[in-house]
Amino acid sequence: MNADDLRAVIRSTLAELVTPAPRRALVLFTGALIGFEKTIPELAMLLKEGVALEFVQTPSAERILDQELIGALGMSAATRQLTGSHDMLIVPTLTQNIAAKTAHGVADCLGSNLMNDYLLAGKPVVVSSSACDPDDPDKQRWFGAIPEGYAQMMRENLCTLRSFGVRTARASALARTVLAAYERIDHARISPITTACRMSRHELLRRLGACPAPAATAAKPPAPTVPVPVSASGAVAVQQQLISQRVVQRLPEGTALRVPATAKITAMAADIAAARSITIIREA
Repeated sequence: MNADDLRAVIRSTLAELVTPAPRRALVLFTGALIGFEKTIPELAMLLKEGVALEFVQTPSAERILDQELIGALGMSAATRQLTGSHDMLIVPTLTQNIAAKTAHGVADCLGSNLMNDYLLAGKPVVVSSSACDPDDPDKQRWFGAIPEGYAQMMRENLCTLRSFGVRTARASALARTVLAAYERIDHARISPITTACRMSRHELLRRLGACPAPAATAAKPPAPTVPVPVSASGAVAVQQQLISQRVVQRLPEGTALRVPATAKITAMAADIAAARSITIIREA
């Protein structure tokens, strides 16, 4: 191996280290009905964002949940290596039963065993807590007279899960909570390298030759998964309600990105936008 070969290996290794890893999550459906329908578009959003999803169901989920809605997502059923081949566990509807078991270290069924296995493996777990949170509006609409002592017990179970590192979200916020968890993982892995190199991830990749340098003339943005209208001023307008790093990464440096006033912008998306001089403008 000569010096050029060695430099090529170093460049390739550095580029691999600062490139976000493929995202592959296991979706666990339990038998909680509250919030279930709201999580279906959230899972669809994750698929559009490039997260590979496989799913498994508890026996109660198979009886209670709408199987046509689940099937319409096009996810593959996971049949083996439920922990080893996935980097995150997503529970769209967490039952009070599984929440209580996991909070107290009980692992005696499919749902509680998977929660236990992912936590023991140090892998992230994200759950929709709408069905087991007494303060969730959907839960209150179904059960408006929960005794305070019972409600406090439910809160304590959720508090214990959070102390284990479980990320909880309402059903309508599941996708952005999952993406934020992935972006924190990517940031923790990549930031020591970019800090040591004293440059942004994009600049490091450009210098390594892993991504093209900015053209001298204005370039059109590459075609994303969804149509991106470009205004006469050259600004890129999107209607997505969740602006993740993948949305920003598609754009040339110096772009003005117009987003809906109510759009959620993840921390990693904001960081990448700042590093690449991309201005995010909320529409009035």
